[in-house]
Amino acid sequence: MTPRAADRARYDRATAHLDAPVAIVDLEAFDANADDLVRRAGGKPIRVASKSVRCRALLERVLARPGFAGIMSFTLDESLWLARAGFEDVL
Repeated sequence: MTPRAADRARYDRATAHLDAPVAIVDLEAFDANADDLVRRAGGKPIRVASKSVRCRALLERVLARPGFAGIMSFTLDESLWLARAGFEDVL
């Protein structure tokens, strides 16, 4: 079984009791991707595009990591929603 197929089987087992549709995030992969972005940024702060991460908990998670600073929001409504949720650096 390929690593991707093994991951898919693991996700299927973990969500078998839930009704579809279901969205899941592999937090190990999420954190590894964040680490890779920081490495490639070479010390420059990374502003997260909220269009790519539409989950407040994930935005909080990535912004708590060194190397990330602020959110680039997609719309004014989203900017206001993020500000009301406590995010302070919203573009």
